[in-house]
Amino acid sequence: MKRRHFLGAALALPAAAHAQGTKRVGFLVTGDPEPTWSLFRKGMVEAGYVEGRTLMYEYRPIDTPGPRLDEAAAELVRLKVDVIVAILTPAVAAARRATSTLPIAWLGADPQVTGIGDLSRPEGNVTGVLSPSSTLAGKALQLFHELRPDTKLFGLLLNPGDPFHVPLQHDVESAAQAEKIDLAIELPKSRADIGAGLDALIGRGVAGVMVQPSLGLDIAAALALEKRVPAISFRREFVEPYRSGTTIRRVPLCRRARQLHRPRDRRR
Repeated sequence: MKRRHFLGAALALPAAAHAQGTKRVGFLVTGDPEPTWSLFRKGMVEAGYVEGRTLMYEYRPIDTPGPRLDEAAAELVRLKVDVIVAILTPAVAAARRATSTLPIAWLGADPQVTGIGDLSRPEGNVTGVLSPSSTLAGKALQLFHELRPDTKLFGLLLNPGDPFHVPLQHDVESAAQAEKIDLAIELPKSRADIGAGLDALIGRGVAGVMVQPSLGLDIAAALALEKRVPAISFRREFVEPYRSGTTIRRVPLCRRARQLHRPRDRRR
């Protein structure tokens, strides 16, 4: 997904009133807020908004789904922000529960949660950009197997509080079946439980792991390096801060993932 496309979708909502004074943008995110938060602010600057003058942010990063996420969404509604930017499925679901009138721009959500039947012509107060993350997760496992052909057991850390874990698990299981790989799955309830989840997978002898982004890619990558377990992700932010270690380097991974995503690979 091109992030500039998402920025355009979000900016289109408040842009009509751009000349009418300072606008307030509610930014609601679950899991790791970076680099999306920084890129979004940069995009707003490039679109002509000046923070503190023509634009104010109500920034609400919430680690995991739950009551705090719903409270944050409800607070943004009470503040009467001009638009809620919701990142990842739990944040989108919370925003939709909080309001049916304030504009919501989302990124990286399960389409069933967004309530949009036709992504090309969204209706109501919700619009956004679909990211084919679950499909890419299956491709990531395929890539991992190509790099480590002896893989027999692979670990998956899923976020049970994020509805997106269902299609994610389905697509990874489909890829695992095609590659003749067994899956070991752990369901940590929060970022604090990721380490224990990794330990459980390592104890079962997995060849590598994949972590659902809404659990927090930053802590997952750091723990994978600390515990020296090979790890892969369909989000490049997972490895961008690292130049070596047990994570797979970003550039060759992305290049090969694009090759695997070509139509001829899907026919295999």
